[in-house]
Amino acid sequence: MTENSITIDEQDIELFNSVFSKENLENTFKNKKSIYSKQSSGIDRKSIENFEKETKNIFPKILEKIKGSDYYFSPYVESLFLRGPDKQPRRISLPTIRDKLTLDLVRQYLNKKLGQSVKRTLPNIYIKEIKKFFEDKDTKSLKYKRIDISSFYKSINHIILLNFLRNIKVHDSVYTLIRRAIKTNTYNKSVYLRKDKENNNKGLPEGLSISNVLAEYYLREIGLIPIPQGVLYQRYVDDILILYQDEHAFQSFYNKIERKFKKLDLNISKDEDKTGEGNLSSDKGFNFLGYDFKKGKIYAKRRSQVKLINTIIKLFTQYKYSTQKNELKNRILIEDVNEKLTGAMSESIKYGWIFFFREITDINFLYQVDILVEKLLDRYKLSVSSEVKKIKQISKAYYKLKKNDYSYCHNYDAYSTFSDKINYLSGRVKESREDLKTKTFEYIDSLFKEVRNRNLSNLEKDNGVESY
Repeated sequence: MTENSITIDEQDIELFNSVFSKENLENTFKNKKSIYSKQSSGIDRKSIENFEKETKNIFPKILEKIKGSDYYFSPYVESLFLRGPDKQPRRISLPTIRDKLTLDLVRQYLNKKLGQSVKRTLPNIYIKEIKKFFEDKDTKSLKYKRIDISSFYKSINHIILLNFLRNIKVHDSVYTLIRRAIKTNTYNKSVYLRKDKENNNKGLPEGLSISNVLAEYYLREIGLIPIPQGVLYQRYVDDILILYQDEHAFQSFYNKIERKFKKLDLNISKDEDKTGEGNLSSDKGFNFLGYDFKKGKIYAKRRSQVKLINTIIKLFTQYKYSTQKNELKNRILIEDVNEKLTGAMSESIKYGWIFFFREITDINFLYQVDILVEKLLDRYKLSVSSEVKKIKQISKAYYKLKKNDYSYCHNYDAYSTFSDKINYLSGRVKESREDLKTKTFEYIDSLFKEVRNRNLSNLEKDNGVESY
């Protein structure tokens, strides 16, 4: 048996063989290639193009090393993600393309193995449940408690986590991969020294595709604590909110959470911006998952409002300095502004500011955004353009979403034909419309997905909410 061997059953062997197969490895790379190409390179500085040329040799070696428990990760490269002037930057770990691919296979295995216990609910679902909790209660008598785990990812205890995985009989080869992945060091490229292959003894490297899944499973026992009647408990990653009226019921519940944290070697943060308690009726209120709750009303956090406004203004600034022909740049501007206002859909997944904040109850800001867009159209003398008739309104998008009507948002699945995709790409890529017409459908489809993925990624950033 190999290092840290554990018992595995036939069902798990079948799962392992399906995930770590040549076919799935190739499909995963094909599906992730456009994403990998946009990400920073790892310690080997290998580009996606050079990696792809070597896949015939690399892929069999990856699978052979995994199954022989002989796979080691290259050191990760440090990338600092700025979070604002008053916050420490987040340290992101960047693997090589080979390791990203391997970690994606591990993530697939974990998602299937762990199932619902690691399935993360979308933030606005939590907000909807909070609204429902308010419905039959006097908000003046409601109290809240916000809890944040101090340096959560950095604090995860490897021994505890690995014992959890051993207890659920994770496949031996996957267990070894996870152990090595979380212990691999992260270096700044300028100071990297090739030594200490496994020296990270605590915490999960942020940025790995398996980190969120492992972090979610690490906290699963918190969710198993019985919730008293009249108490609402919500957790998103390490951000916890408890709403209650009965002080005794709350205190008993909270004490159990504290004991569980101690067992998991975790500490509650003392950061006043992330924690707090009080009455729901107070002027201060509280924030949770990008929403502000004040006196029974629900708002989008101010930072998120400013972020949306700035992205819209940026589109008009880009329009001003565009050298494209008026007809083309007018079309692109209107399409892009509309996408910011209404959000977008792709493969039934919804993206954008209005989708994230669809649970707000104070919508004055939405009307302010619509007025801003009208003023910008006037400023750039677009109010007389025929294209301006196609401009949409974020307030209208909000009301349609309340009725589960998604027809108003930008739907990327609607571009199904060769002609549809060329029309959309025209003016958005370096090739002219005429050049695009000479390309194969496979090339156009790949280019379309690249532009789509970039746009959807930008829509997620518009929320102005820190993601994990």
